[in-house]
Amino acid sequence: MQGLIMATAHPSTGAATGGFLGATAAPRVTSPARLKRAIADANASLLEDVADMLIPSTESVAFSSGEAAIAVGWSYIDDLENCISSVNAALHVVNSKSVEVARAHFGNGIANRVRLINETALDTARYMLEYRISCISRAFAITGKLFEMNGSGNLRMDLFALTYDAGTFRATVDTDQQAWIVENETARQVSVREVTADLAWGKLVP
Repeated sequence: MQGLIMATAHPSTGAATGGFLGATAAPRVTSPARLKRAIADANASLLEDVADMLIPSTESVAFSSGEAAIAVGWSYIDDLENCISSVNAALHVVNSKSVEVARAHFGNGIANRVRLINETALDTARYMLEYRISCISRAFAITGKLFEMNGSGNLRMDLFALTYDAGTFRATVDTDQQAWIVENETARQVSVREVTADLAWGKLVP
């Protein structure tokens, strides 16, 4: 550790640079215990921030237009698919032989850490999936089933549609990228690709 953190002045930098780097002073070495406490404190603070950020909100969601609702709705569908993939990946790791391999090569201590890491990753992936579903249900009425479990025990996104009803207009987008807006009793098709691009470029206000 001491060798990694000691400051050494390059011969060509001169006395001024050497003094700036502290080459003439005794190096300050951080003890392992102090470093572990600092890491633990930083991790605890980060976990609190993440937990606060992920608390589901109960506030209603309003969109400025049907196009904005469709663009955000499609981003939710895309995020949901990513969340489902994350859960499946974490399930695969939990069900793998990684813990047994770690135990065979490194002992019970490392094996228990690997198991804890795997289980924490799965819990996190599941929580993110639940959070995404909460966001979707706050903004849209859901027609159909978001996902189901297949015969292998993995989640698979199902076919469904999201509808936002503002009273003056109604916007719908489904998993097949079909989208339409009903306004003044007239329905018109909308390009999912165009509205998502407009949202990304700031042409649409959510």
